[in-house]
Amino acid sequence: MDKHAGLRCPGCGAQLHSDSSEERGFVPAHVLGQSNSETLCRRCFRIRHYGKAEPVRLTVQTVLDAVSKGAASARAVFFIVDPFDFEGTWHPEWLPLFGKRPYYILINKIDLLPSVSKADEIAAWVRQRVKGTAPAPTGIATCGTIRVRDLDAVKALIREERLERIALVGATNVGKSSLLQALSGVTGTAPGHGQGYGYGHGKGAGHGQGAVGHGQNASTAPLVSHFPGTTQYTVTVTGKDGINWIDTPGIAPGDRLSDLACPDCGAELAFAGKKLQARLYHLEPGQTVIFAGLAAFTNQAAEVRTLLCYAGREVVLHRTSSDRAATFLQNPPDWLALPCAACRTKLAAPITQTYQIKDGEDLAVAGLGWVSLRGGDASLALTCPDGILVRRRPGLFGRR
Repeated sequence: MDKHAGLRCPGCGAQLHSDSSEERGFVPAHVLGQSNSETLCRRCFRIRHYGKAEPVRLTVQTVLDAVSKGAASARAVFFIVDPFDFEGTWHPEWLPLFGKRPYYILINKIDLLPSVSKADEIAAWVRQRVKGTAPAPTGIATCGTIRVRDLDAVKALIREERLERIALVGATNVGKSSLLQALSGVTGTAPGHGQGYGYGHGKGAGHGQGAVGHGQNASTAPLVSHFPGTTQYTVTVTGKDGINWIDTPGIAPGDRLSDLACPDCGAELAFAGKKLQARLYHLEPGQTVIFAGLAAFTNQAAEVRTLLCYAGREVVLHRTSSDRAATFLQNPPDWLALPCAACRTKLAAPITQTYQIKDGEDLAVAGLGWVSLRGGDASLALTCPDGILVRRRPGLFGRR
């Protein structure tokens, strides 16, 4: 029997092979011949060392089957949501994948919230949003991976519920793999170290071809990156406290802007380890705020209205007239940065819809960001690509 048969990439969970470079889990034959439990597939290697991601070709059903299988092998499920993209990451239609296992909602990235916001207020907001969901969550907790104290609530929950085998489930880029590393205490290889394979970069080009590199970190933790869909299969890690953690592939709902963009643009749109950008604009009647070259919010009220705009740090926010906004969306100038030329050709044509928003409410665009209205009720016209999930909702920050 081939001693390398059954070896899986610890970064994404794909089975390693050298048959076809177009298939998931590919490694060159000379790499496969020296592979071990820490060998990364070519895709994960390039993500870790070069910050480049190859497109992921996984069907929705393949991902759902993998999530269901991962949940079936667990005693409990942590359903992770992103408070900055709640509409794009909270999907109760995924609950049947968990079977009858108890599930807990973890509100991740709490450490990236504005300083004026409090974790317990965000938890109360989420609790109200999921009220009436059947089956109901067994518990709700906030968490983050930058500050140690932001894991206290989850660790307390694990102790109180005596959880021992836990599956992490959620949409792409909610931070599952980062959270797994933080909770398990098992970390991956640091960039610039690990296996020393050329992967087509030539002999002596940084990582010498054919020879196993030095400084390998013995770890089976999944790869953490800002690219959507890094984890492609279930990856099981035994934490330092003996708890078994099951990382599952991120589910791409297909109705977020970040889902429809290329890997590079999707990574820029995601709130992955970046503080939230917040800008305040006073809009005269007919004035518009654009979010990069992707969306435009126009004040249709007869008086000035204030919009608090929230987005990732890489999204350019700009106030302009509605006429110029239409031009920017049709042909974004280079200074708007997003979307790239390739994304512009595959995104659906923009459509405009009008929403009646009350003072203090939000209008959220899945996979991009949201605006919060101040100064009175207003009619807001939103222009964005067709097919994107848009929700009017109670304000996440400030007045309830």
